[in-house]
Amino acid sequence: MLEEIAVENLVIIDRVHVEFHSGFNAISGETGVGKSLLLRAINILLGGRLKPHEPAQGTCRIEGRFRVDPSTLGESFMGFASDDPTEWVVRVLKNAGGKQRCYINGAMASRREVTKLGHLLADIQGQDDRQRLLKPAVQLAILDRFAKAESLVESWREIWGRYSELLDQSLHREERLSELRDRIDLGSFQAEELERASVEPGEVDQLRQQLGRVRAAEQTFSALEGARARLSEITDGARASGADLEHLSEVDERLAPIAESLFELVSDANEILASVTATADSDDSDSVDLDELETRLNWLQDLSRKHRTDEDGLVERLSSLRQELESMGFEVEDLDALDERRQQLESEAVELALQIREVRIEAATRLESATASELRELGMPHAHLRFDDGIDGDGVTVNDLNASGAGRPRIVFQANPGAGWEDLSVAASGGELSRVLLSLHALFAELHAIPLVVFDEIEAGVGPRLGLTLGTRLASLSRSHQVLAITHLPQLASFADRHLKITKKVRGSSTSVQVNVIEGKARADELAEMLGGGDKGLARQQAASLLKEAESRADS
Repeated sequence: MLEEIAVENLVIIDRVHVEFHSGFNAISGETGVGKSLLLRAINILLGGRLKPHEPAQGTCRIEGRFRVDPSTLGESFMGFASDDPTEWVVRVLKNAGGKQRCYINGAMASRREVTKLGHLLADIQGQDDRQRLLKPAVQLAILDRFAKAESLVESWREIWGRYSELLDQSLHREERLSELRDRIDLGSFQAEELERASVEPGEVDQLRQQLGRVRAAEQTFSALEGARARLSEITDGARASGADLEHLSEVDERLAPIAESLFELVSDANEILASVTATADSDDSDSVDLDELETRLNWLQDLSRKHRTDEDGLVERLSSLRQELESMGFEVEDLDALDERRQQLESEAVELALQIREVRIEAATRLESATASELRELGMPHAHLRFDDGIDGDGVTVNDLNASGAGRPRIVFQANPGAGWEDLSVAASGGELSRVLLSLHALFAELHAIPLVVFDEIEAGVGPRLGLTLGTRLASLSRSHQVLAITHLPQLASFADRHLKITKKVRGSSTSVQVNVIEGKARADELAEMLGGGDKGLARQQAASLLKEAESRADS
């Protein structure tokens, strides 16, 4: 149970401290005084989130003390246990502009951990739950929770994710295969072309140089022959002149060095002549096919333009094409085996969906019976609800599969015999919807041993005539669970073990919220105000009558 809560700096709540009864706690007050803020504080304490702009300044602090049977928490929270294992204190702090911080028994905790703990401590029904109950997804979640099928549903999500992916791949299989085959054909052609080309790094430059030599071959040969002829003349003339001067040097010694220089010139000229002769003799230009060279160069240039790279890049492109072709080949093999894998997974999915459906059908039968009993106590003796998954027969086919399992379970409702079964959104009035919701929350509190059940204006759409009926049911529920009910209905509030009144005071530019326990005459006066009417004396008599009636019903 929630023994007490302290709230500081939450919107218009400056500082509030509230102690709760272990049984039925009614919370009343005029519209806009802060009742929803107190409920919101409890929500935050159980894992809810403060808004980014809250608080505007200072620190918001929410702290609650719970009295809990440790065995209901399991082992996951034992690391947070204090010296008194039955006492659990949850604290939430947030500075202006800062992050929300959570603590369990003084130890830092994540909001996720606090939320998980909150699910074990309380079940809260908000004002929007009546509309949420009309959504098939919410109705299915209620059934799965009642069936305790969370692990099965989690397994379904995993297998459905894989099956959906395979199904999507199957739908696009032929398109993908056609695309892959086109890409393989093109890639194979390009790879074969590059393999035939057998490109060598730097080959284009070599071809260009060789083509230049071949095209200039005639001029080169002519120049070499001219050089050879001139060098021959030079060597012959230099040799003859050297011999003459050498002979005359016997008479004139000045001619000796000149003759020696001429002989050296002959030697150098002979070396050059030998080089010229060797170059001319080795020229193979006549044996090279000019057309072949030009064809090869044009081919390599075309390939470079096609692949937008040079010859070095063409070598790399061939390597990448081979890798791509190998990868696409594996994908084709996978797609060829896709149908087999899909059929295998499809069989597993149908089997699991059938298992989940059987669990849901069994749980739905129990839930329908239990809610019928609850609704009788709430003044709807002929009302029934049941779950319809839209599947005929006992089996499950592939066509029945979807993200939630098999079929689309939804609540259908019958308020009176012969009225027919309709969607809850069509068949149930606002008051009937409130009572259906109350019955479900009461059942879940019993099923999951949740110690605290909170209701926010559960009487919406019911009216005072059934207020005593609702009050009787909440009083009965409070014998095994702590109940908190925010209410405007005096017939319901008259059953409370503790009545809390919320008031708001405005002083100048500041607003403060107060929560007070009201007893005796103050409580009778509050019930009289809730009854309304012009005759205050009559209202007080009616309030006293309500308290007496509530006491009588609670004792019976």
